[in-house]
Order: sequence, then C-alpha cells, then structure tokens
Amino acid sequence: MNVKGFLGATAILIAGASLCCISQATTYAYVSNADSQDISVFSLDKSNGSLAPVETVSVGATVMPMSFSPDHLRLYAGLRSKPYRVVSFAVNPLDGRLIELGRAPLADSMAYISTDANGRYLFSASYGGNLLAVNQIGADGVVGNVQQTVKTGPMARTGDSCLHQSAHRARSRRTRSTLPLAS
Repeated sequence: MNVKGFLGATAILIAGASLCCISQATTYAYVSNADSQDISVFSLDKSNGSLAPVETVSVGATVMPMSFSPDHLRLYAGLRSKPYRVVSFAVNPLDGRLIELGRAPLADSMAYISTDANGRYLFSASYGGNLLAVNQIGADGVVGNVQQTVKTGPMARTGDSCLHQSAHRARSRRTRSTLPLAS
C-alpha cells in the first residue's frame, strides 16, 4: 500500500457499543477511507483481536476526520472536498451499522473535528484555512450550520487531542460511565 493510500485509511476510531440485554459490550472500528470516499465498519473479536467487516458506507466525498458524540450514539465525519460538509450518523448499538441523519456545512477543509463534553457543539480546525469553527449540534444529534469562525495562526491543530482530553477528564470527574470511550 502506498503512503497516500495508507494516509487515506486514517482516523481509525474504536467505539464500544453497549447492548441493553448483554453484559459484554461489542467493540467496533470505524475507518475513514479518503480515496474511496467511504467509511468501513468492523467488529472486533476480543478473544483473538481479529476484525470482521460489518459494512462500508459511501459518503461521496473525501472523508477524513471523524469523532463520536460523548454517548457514542452519533458519529460525525468531516468531508474534505468541496463543498466542505460534516455528515451526522446514528450508530446502531446492536450491530455497529451507520445510519446517515444529515449533512451540514463546514467552514473550510477541516483536519480535526471534536465535540464538547455535552455533545452540543462540534469544533473543527483547518490547517489551510488557519481557523477554528463551531457548529451547533441539535437535540437529535445532528450537526447544524456554522455558528462561528475564529482566525488562528498558521496550521491550526487543535481538535481531538485537546478537546477530547478535556471533555473526558471533565466527564470522568462528574460520573463514572460504563460505556467504553473511543480511543
């Protein structure tokens, strides 16, 4: 696999989907495939570490950054080809499959996306645009229009690492969740 292909299959997110009737949670991996413009979903066999394909969902554009809502019931995927958008998906906790709920504009080609600790806002950062942006997330978990943009210095890099660490620390101080966090 060449470097471009390898980079195109970046942003692996692991999510534990909690099942209401089973004491063990199933773990799923979500992989954004930039060149093929889709998201691959795999289930993890915890006994041997092998992955089994669940589905591949076409998004029709270069997909790269992805982020989960704090409750892991929504997946947000940033599209980095024009027109720049974010796709909101529902995550089926029984089988890990994705259901598209809507699309909303992004301020630019965003390298990072992340939600706040309450799942009410989507933050995004753009290298080339040198900016940060905020989109509101509705009560239904669907991202809305851009609310604010803030100019930054060159190559804005905030996002997952800073926002998620702060959100996870704050959440763990408030309550201990039994839902596994995305890594």
